[in-house]
Amino acid sequence: MRAKKARIYGIRLGGIGGQGNVALGIIFANAMAKAGRWVIQTQSHGAQVRGGLTKSDIIVSEHPIDYPEVESIDLLLCLHQVAIEAFAEDMDGNAILILDTTYVHSIPLVVERITRRIIKMPMSKLSVKHFNNEMFANTIALGVLTRCCKNIVDKEYVIEALKEHFRNRFEEENERAFALGYESVANIPFSL
Repeated sequence: MRAKKARIYGIRLGGIGGQGNVALGIIFANAMAKAGRWVIQTQSHGAQVRGGLTKSDIIVSEHPIDYPEVESIDLLLCLHQVAIEAFAEDMDGNAILILDTTYVHSIPLVVERITRRIIKMPMSKLSVKHFNNEMFANTIALGVLTRCCKNIVDKEYVIEALKEHFRNRFEEENERAFALGYESVANIPFSL
C-alpha cells in the first residue's frame, strides 16, 4: 500500500512596494510554524522601493517540503492591479482569489476559467474609514486570509504572530483590523 501524498499549499501575496504584503507573508508564515506546519516563506521586490511589484510566497504542508518555490498557487491575495495582472495565470484550478478592490479595478478574463472562489473587498478604503490611514489594509487582509485558511491554521496563532511582529506598536489597531477582515468573511462557503 502506498503512502498518501502530502498536501502542499501554495499561497502568494502580491501588491506593490509599501503595501506591506511582504510583512504580511512573514507574519502568516510564522503563524503556520507556530501551528506545527512545515513552512517556507520567500519574497521578491521590484527595483523600486515603493510602487514596484512585490510578492511574498508561502508554501505550507504537514510534512517536510522538498522544493522551496511555489509551483501552483492555491490562494492568491492581490492588493494592487499590477499583482493580479502578473500572477492570475499562475493560479491553480479552483484557487481562492482575494482582492483589495480599492486598487484592483478589473480581473483578467483568464480568472473566470480558473476559479469562481473570489473575495472582493475594499481593504484599503476600509482601513481609511476605520483607522484614518491605509496602513492597516494589510492587517485586514491578514484576517481575510486567516479565515480562508481556517483548516490549516487557527486564528490564535496568527494573532500571536501579529503581536510578535509589531511588538506592542499599534497593537489595538492591528487587533481591530484583523477582526474586521476575519469577521467580514465569516460566511464564505470555501477555504483551503
